[in-house]
Amino acid sequence: MSSRTTVFCLVFLAFCSIGSADAPKNGAEFQVNSFTSSDQLEPAIAIAPNGDFVVAWQSWASEGSDDSYDSILAGRFAADGTPVVPQFQVNSFTFYRQTEPAVVMGPAGDFVVVWNSDPASTDSYWSIEGQRFSPAGAPMGGQFRINTLNENRQDKTSVGSAPDGRFVVVWESRGSNGSDTELMSVQGQRFDATSTADGSQFQVNTYTVGQQILPAVSVGPVGAFVVAWQSTGSDGTDTSGTSILAQRFSAAGSPLGGEFQVNSYTTGEQALPAVATAANGRFLVTWQSDGSDGDDSSGSSIQGQRYHPTGAPLGDQFQVNSYTTSSQSRPSVAADPSGQFVVTWQSNSSPDDDSSSWSIQGQRYDLDGALIGSQFQVNTFTPSSQEATSVVADPRGGFTVVWDSSGSSGSDSSGQSIQAQRYLQTLIFEDGFESGDTSAWSSTSP
Repeated sequence: MSSRTTVFCLVFLAFCSIGSADAPKNGAEFQVNSFTSSDQLEPAIAIAPNGDFVVAWQSWASEGSDDSYDSILAGRFAADGTPVVPQFQVNSFTFYRQTEPAVVMGPAGDFVVVWNSDPASTDSYWSIEGQRFSPAGAPMGGQFRINTLNENRQDKTSVGSAPDGRFVVVWESRGSNGSDTELMSVQGQRFDATSTADGSQFQVNTYTVGQQILPAVSVGPVGAFVVAWQSTGSDGTDTSGTSILAQRFSAAGSPLGGEFQVNSYTTGEQALPAVATAANGRFLVTWQSDGSDGDDSSGSSIQGQRYHPTGAPLGDQFQVNSYTTSSQSRPSVAADPSGQFVVTWQSNSSPDDDSSSWSIQGQRYDLDGALIGSQFQVNTFTPSSQEATSVVADPRGGFTVVWDSSGSSGSDSSGQSIQAQRYLQTLIFEDGFESGDTSAWSSTSP
């Protein structure tokens, strides 16, 4: 048997043994948090080019100096899921509540965590705070405030990074230093790779009627970025409730074209957007919808819309979830280097073995938007609720999902824990395979 045939058979048998309908898991579900007192909530995950990853989350207590209320904790892991930096407290300002973190990693393994702080260290109310860390988890400089407008509430932050380490933070703000003085606006701030502000805080939205909230940002391969958010009404066709709006920006922070409405299905509420950009510049926006333009009429569904790097829609809006019983909500999305996407979300039911409450579900898409396999259940620990998922794509083609769980498959029996599941990349054929050189194989999402 030739070496080429041997490799093919081994890969084929391994894939079939896992099951072609489900994404192939890379090891078992594992508990992220080592600190187990009280509740661990709202995880966020980021990954480095070598596959190492960081998870940050909100804790109702802390093993560090923050014993006031909520703190932000984090842990750094090797590509194989092994902890490489002991879990640590992110925030140095410890009075009252620190909540809902987001995280990005730089090309050298350094990382930045951003979060909501109330009351703020230097603000009049809720602020957006940040802290940069070395690959070893050591603080690089002090905790810093991201928003410069310091009146009223700044909340619900999201962060995205470019391959060179530059990053963009967006959040919802009561008030604006721009034209939106009605209620809530979406604000942004760009940073260079050293966490130094690049330019001034800016208003993202141009449509200013009602509330502009819950923004999500994704940065593309050359630093251009797209922001999506939930809007009361729309300057497009959606006047029935809340809509999903978006705006593209250049790497220098200049708007690219005008603000646009993402959703074409306009009945009921469209909410909680997530966005991811692939290495080819294409991006996918996903969100939670009351109803669907597909077959889900039982409750809320997960919807998606793909885009060309120019912002032109690629195909029509589509329904992500194939399982339609009860409610599907809170999507997260990631893109791998080949242009494939994976969407995860929480489902108030499951087509698999989780019948206890909320479960974590997933679905994969190829670079042309076609389904890869079928919808799959992420969590193997099924008692009670699994919620608040976040997903990141491995640069080598796999992906990792984190979420908070009522209970744990590990040592945390005190309340909510942070769980994770890694997934394998699958080997595929590419041009040149006929040469018999196994280097002609590449790794990509299954």
